[in-house]
Amino acid sequence: MHQQYILYFLIPYRATGDQEYRYDQLHELLCKLQHYMTTYYKNLEYVFLIIEQYGAEPFTRGKLLNAGFLESLRLHTSHKIQYFCQHNIDLYPNEKTVDYSFPQFGFRDIYGISSGTGGIFLHTKESFIDVNGFPNKLIGYGADDIALFQRIKKCNYTIDRTHYNIPGSIIEIPQTNDMSYNKINTIIAQNESVINYKRDGLNNCDYELKQLFKIKNGYHLVIDLKLPGTIRAYDWLKKQLYSNIERQNIKTIKLHIK
Repeated sequence: MHQQYILYFLIPYRATGDQEYRYDQLHELLCKLQHYMTTYYKNLEYVFLIIEQYGAEPFTRGKLLNAGFLESLRLHTSHKIQYFCQHNIDLYPNEKTVDYSFPQFGFRDIYGISSGTGGIFLHTKESFIDVNGFPNKLIGYGADDIALFQRIKKCNYTIDRTHYNIPGSIIEIPQTNDMSYNKINTIIAQNESVINYKRDGLNNCDYELKQLFKIKNGYHLVIDLKLPGTIRAYDWLKKQLYSNIERQNIKTIKLHIK
């Protein structure tokens, strides 16, 4: 019997403050994805899952994707096999070379950096559960892709990069980093306490679904990630994560959050 699939696009999002322009990017992405799927994947069912972070805490992409993934499992009622594409809102498919088909090896990278998972990244339900998703303790964004890449290697998965970074296949829209960008995450992502996937991830992702809206071809979720208060975030990070990192490494990297 021929397998039937359904693709969930996991789209992390917030458009507040100096990032209000993200609203227009989101609208443009949905239009382009719908056109692309209608043109090149006419027989594939798909669902848009906009995962909006609630509140003013640092935008935390990894944990937001964990929460969106978990909610998608609850929303899924079809008999079809569910698989996923993590999709940044500032990356648009431009050519038919973008491969949104089912990732037979568990993971497929479309566009990004070689040391991490990309801004367009596909995975199966089982493979993402096996690696326990992203670590939740990376506050702000930056290096969440490196941490996931380390977990995938640790679990001995192969990332399919057959159609990786093909020139002209993706349009990347210029962006500005807001105050959520956290350089210190690069150190944490290499730390064994994060790489050890059994300690922190899907299995202890604490969040609250604040709102759920039905949209065309999908859902819009508003999620409170229950992050520590931004004023206390630096001390909280040190206490939770840096016990075995040399203190001078912490002092030399400035934490970019309000």
